[in-house]
Amino acid sequence: MHRRNTEIFKNPIHLIRPLTVDPNRRLERRKNNDVKTNERRPKTSGIETTNTHTSDFQSSSTSTNFSFASDEDYDTDLEDDINQHRDRSCIGMYKYICKYEQIVPVGQYLKHYDQKELLMRYYGLGSRGMRAFLPSLTINTYITKLDLTSNGLGDKGVIYLSQILRDNIAIVDVNLSQNFISIDGTRQLCDMFKDNVTINHLKLEGNLLDDECARLLAELISSTGQLYTLNLAKNKLGSASGIFLGQAIAENTTMESLDLSWNSINGKGAVALIKGIQENIFLKILNLAHNGLSGAECGRAWFNAFKENTTLVELDISYNRLTTEPVTYIGRGLAKNENLQIIRLTGNPLESAGCYAILKPLIGKDAISNKLELIDLTEIRLNSDCQELYLQVKSQRPELHILIGVRIPSPLLKDHHHSPPSPIERLRTLFQRRPEINLSIFFYSIATGNDNISDNRITDHAQLKQAIQEKLNVQFSDADIDKILKEISQFDCKKFIQTFDNKPSTTSLLSSWRFKR
Repeated sequence: MHRRNTEIFKNPIHLIRPLTVDPNRRLERRKNNDVKTNERRPKTSGIETTNTHTSDFQSSSTSTNFSFASDEDYDTDLEDDINQHRDRSCIGMYKYICKYEQIVPVGQYLKHYDQKELLMRYYGLGSRGMRAFLPSLTINTYITKLDLTSNGLGDKGVIYLSQILRDNIAIVDVNLSQNFISIDGTRQLCDMFKDNVTINHLKLEGNLLDDECARLLAELISSTGQLYTLNLAKNKLGSASGIFLGQAIAENTTMESLDLSWNSINGKGAVALIKGIQENIFLKILNLAHNGLSGAECGRAWFNAFKENTTLVELDISYNRLTTEPVTYIGRGLAKNENLQIIRLTGNPLESAGCYAILKPLIGKDAISNKLELIDLTEIRLNSDCQELYLQVKSQRPELHILIGVRIPSPLLKDHHHSPPSPIERLRTLFQRRPEINLSIFFYSIATGNDNISDNRITDHAQLKQAIQEKLNVQFSDADIDKILKEISQFDCKKFIQTFDNKPSTTSLLSSWRFKR
């Protein structure tokens, strides 16, 4: 076999190859290669490398010009050929980055990268896992809704995500709830909106946002015209946040839904926030539950807001420590508002007087026709006068639903709450706690019957109640005693002892002896 392209010399490292590549170009390519890639390859000495690229040799067997080339140069050429055929798609780039960074790829992304909605909740990505999505998610044009709830991104992870969202043109809805985002992450998100023009829905629930973060978000709300929904619930927003956000809400012209529940907005901040709502003409859904919007000043601010605001459709001010005084203004404002459909006041210490102040203006002479459909007054006790007013309002306005009384738990919650034990089960538990009581003596002390002892039964109501009180030091009601008698009236002594067995079993005795030290 003729060896036209290669000839072996004394030094086996050096090969003779055709001069198909300019040596100077090969030198430049070696300098531009990745340092980490070159470190993995065997190195030759500086003298050998110099000789390799400077010496030419005329082969005696052929007239072709040859040059010495090390196996290092040969590998570099092969890698360039491989890089040309690397998968440049979003999923191929993600796999390559994960392999390079030694990160386990997220299977959820591999399966659903070409769908509209990507749910990656509770995957624990962290900042390092988020960085792996940089090239892939940036060029992804399929995903429009991105949910990264509870992934521990932190501020550093949000910085990487902001770089992705700057150039992404498909994502519209972003959920970053419970990711420990604070001031640095908030600043990066707000800067990202200067370049991004597609995101309309942003959820930042359950993070570490404080008043300084609220100042940055207020600038975003007042300046951008692309946010339709914003969720800032369960953060650390205080009174200063209410001042910042109130001014921003008054200037905003696009937002339709805002959630500020489970924060600490109160005092002057609460009043400023309500005044911002008064001037806003686009907001439709507002959730302010679990804050501190109480006091007479807040009540007067709500009265003015209800009179002037013509767009708000749903309002939730539950659990805000509202008393009768501010609610009086709210009731008068509801009678003047035309567009509000749902208002929730559950869990406030209104009592009957506060509920009366809400319902009475709705059927007064000054009341105007409105679209009010639901008033939630659950978890508030009503007296007889207020209940009569409730029936009167219901008869005059049948389209209005008023929720009163205790809120019924959902079926899922019912399964977790066990029903109270029956009287017979309570009596069995009491006997088990008193193993020193002789059940046989207890039975015959209150049993009545014929001369035959085996026919004795417990049938006397007073004797059973007295015996339980004396022996067990517990008092049952007459209704409970009747229920117990109904079940044990046909028991003989043997059946009674089997039912209320209060002696520890052999297994429990052995286990207690075995593990006793």
